[in-house]
Amino acid sequence: MPKLLSLKAGVLLLTIVLTGGWAFRQAQQRVTVAQGERLFHGEALLAGRIVGHTMVLPVTVSRCMNCHEARSTAVSAAASAVAGGQAGRYGPALDHETLGQLRTRRGGPPSRYDAAALCTLLRTGVDPAQVMIPQTMPHYDIADADCAALWAYLLSR
Repeated sequence: MPKLLSLKAGVLLLTIVLTGGWAFRQAQQRVTVAQGERLFHGEALLAGRIVGHTMVLPVTVSRCMNCHEARSTAVSAAASAVAGGQAGRYGPALDHETLGQLRTRRGGPPSRYDAAALCTLLRTGVDPAQVMIPQTMPHYDIADADCAALWAYLLSR
């Protein structure tokens, strides 16, 4: 009987530890996604520079949402012309579907994004197919943790 009780206690303890660990990871993921959302919307500092310039752009200019999120219909017509028909955006939509799909981008071979490729693009302007993005997109001084948070947010969209 004592062995059976100690086995039950061990199973109960393991269940508590595993469940607590899962809950902790879930809470940590929510914090990471929230930080990524703040970076995307410019509520957290993401230092960006235009290629060839040393000045850090104001966050209202360099936030991701300026170019990668649909705008109101009043702005959509002008933005659509600039974006080559992508109504309301200057750049492509950034979400789990568009980033994760194997597709041809800017004339390069088919590629898909992962967290490392996104971080490389943000820092250097080179996409996963090794194609340079337009120089109108800022290059960012982004820490690994912030880049992971931004990736987590984009995958949650």
